[in-house]
Amino acid sequence: MEPIPLPLHEALSAFKRKLVLDVLERYSGNRSRAAAALKIERTSLLRLIREFEIAELAPGHRGRPSSRR
Repeated sequence: MEPIPLPLHEALSAFKRKLVLDVLERYSGNRSRAAAALKIERTSLLRLIREFEIAELAPGHRGRPSSRR
C-alpha cells in the first residue's frame, strides 16, 4: 500500500492557496471580484491571503502592511 502524500489538512491548505492565487490572477488582483467568484466575503478572502502568506504575491497588492498582526 502506498503512503498518503499529504495529510488531509495540508492537502486542503495547498488546494485553497492555489485556488486563491488562480482566482486573483484571473481577476487581475481585484479582490472584490475574486471574492465574488469564490462566493465568499471579501474579508474572508483577505484572511485567506494573510493565512497563506500570499499578499505580496497577489496582483494589485500595494505593499501596505496589515493593520492586524
